[in-house]
Amino acid sequence: MGLFDSFKAKQEEQRKRNPDNLPTQGQLTLRILVGGYLFYLIYQLYTGGALENTGWRLAIIIVSMILFAGFGAYFLYNGIHAIMNRDYFDPNAVPSDPEKADTAEEPAEPEKEEED
Repeated sequence: MGLFDSFKAKQEEQRKRNPDNLPTQGQLTLRILVGGYLFYLIYQLYTGGALENTGWRLAIIIVSMILFAGFGAYFLYNGIHAIMNRDYFDPNAVPSDPEKADTAEEPAEPEKEEED
C-alpha cells in the first residue's frame, strides 16, 4: 500500500499547485496530435474506397467521418487556442500569488562584507 499512498500524496500536492486543474503544455500538444490523427483517419476512409459501400455500411462510415471531423476540430481548436493564449499549467513557473510566493524558496543573497 506504500506505493498507492505516495501516489495519492503526489496527486494532493499537484491539486494544491494547480487549483484550476489546467492541462499541461504536453497534454495540449497530445490533444492537437489526436485531432490531426482523426482528420488523417477521415482522409484514409475517403481515399480508401470506403464510400463505395452501400446501405448501412455507407451510413455508418459517413456518421463516423462526421464524428471524427467534429472531435478532431474540437481537439485542434482547443489545443491550439490554449497554447497560443498560454492557458496551461506550468509546473516550473514561479507562483504569482503573494500567499504562494512566501512558501516558495527564494535565492539567498550573498552577504556583503563591510569595509572599515
